[in-house]
Amino acid sequence: MRPKERRETGQSDLLRSRLDAIIDMDHALVKLARTIDWGFLEERFGSVYSDKPASLSNRFQPRPRFRVQ
Repeated sequence: MRPKERRETGQSDLLRSRLDAIIDMDHALVKLARTIDWGFLEERFGSVYSDKPASLSNRFQPRPRFRVQ
């Protein structure tokens, strides 16, 4: 799910901490996330990606029935 676009107002929410103050910015996964070209991935896979959840009929396809004889 894509995050909602937020505009920077210059004011921080008093009840929330900034994410970069909570996580270790030198962690290997944070460094990996910085190197990934997210724009390329969104452009490449955006046509098959949907923010809406799949309906139950699409999510669970019936299995073919096999008879053991």
